[in-house]
Amino acid sequence: MSAMSDLRNRFRSLDRQPAPDLWAEATARPPAAPQPSRLPALGPALAVVAVVILAVVAGIQIGRGPLIGGPGPSDAASAEPSVQPSESGPVPSVQPSNPAEPPFVCDLPITMTAAGTDFHPLVTQDIGVEAHDGYDRIVFTYDGGTPSLELDLAQPPYVQDPSGLPMTVNGSPVYRVTLTGATKFDTETGDQPYTGPTDFQPGFEQIVQFTEFGDFEAVHNWYLGVNGGTCLRAFTLADPRRLVIDVQHPPAPSAQTADGDFRLTISAPRTVWRTDEVIELGATLEYFGTPRETTLRGSGSGPVVFSLVELTGERRMGAAYTSDCATHVIGVDDPIVTPYQKSGGYSADEPDAAFWEAFFADPELHLPPGQWRVTAEALFDDGPDCTANPVQLSASIVLTITE
Repeated sequence: MSAMSDLRNRFRSLDRQPAPDLWAEATARPPAAPQPSRLPALGPALAVVAVVILAVVAGIQIGRGPLIGGPGPSDAASAEPSVQPSESGPVPSVQPSNPAEPPFVCDLPITMTAAGTDFHPLVTQDIGVEAHDGYDRIVFTYDGGTPSLELDLAQPPYVQDPSGLPMTVNGSPVYRVTLTGATKFDTETGDQPYTGPTDFQPGFEQIVQFTEFGDFEAVHNWYLGVNGGTCLRAFTLADPRRLVIDVQHPPAPSAQTADGDFRLTISAPRTVWRTDEVIELGATLEYFGTPRETTLRGSGSGPVVFSLVELTGERRMGAAYTSDCATHVIGVDDPIVTPYQKSGGYSADEPDAAFWEAFFADPELHLPPGQWRVTAEALFDDGPDCTANPVQLSASIVLTITE
């Protein structure tokens, strides 16, 4: 039997009756409640106190970026899901506004059956990755139908197929994408239409690395490394025939707490930031009482302060506020909005003194790689002086910083 006949017999055994694509319903996971913490009050006599007000540019969105790996097909429709803020925690599924595209799926594996293959291996024409509002996208373009798909979590060690040689994959978690019935090589003509990249590291919000680890006997294998657990979806597009994998962005982080007539909310436009990006976040203190306007008394730098804790390390900076009992007017229709501001103190002989010196010298907020908890705390008195009716509120979000 010839090699070509053997290959065709293999494909006849894969799928005799292609079925419609299978989709699973999204499983929402409840957000974790923020952990309040009490911040120490530091008097004006503190030797090293720095407060730097940062301007916050609100409403940042990740627009669709250029296709990486050469020119690619245009999509018939691009979903732009509306992401609702939630507290930091497990990522819920946010459904697309385009009904032609399936919902995101939080349970694995995700599977699809082959379509339109005529039991012949499909030849890959193009591969690209794109950034969209709310998700990152991977697109495979084929010369006819679409192969079967299985997308599931991958476990280390990561190896090449069929050699078994070890390889490194960036991101966590890492998924395995198996496309059965597809190859980059035309087995009849010997041509290879797609000669572009097979290792994508685009620096997107969710896709860290998408890398090929095997193209053997018409089984095309890839590893997908992402920024934290998320929901995904897979579906096909026509004209030309494409197989699409979308990786959902986490919702914008937000957390809030309330006490009596007051509510404090901390929020940021997104969870994942790079070390070279200016991190943008802030807090809003709202009032819902009667009369519709009241006067608060507290720190002259403002009633809201911020602290930082490195969850993947040992660095932390408690917030500082002055004890000058300044007045701040707040109303039902006039909340107090506070962009992130650096504050706190450190001593020159502590191990991280050089880090904190550079931190306070930077007028903007940059953080090293890892996970950081940012806490906003409102400290004020709702009375005629600073001792009559003290109020303390705190809310926290967790940010992930990548290289």
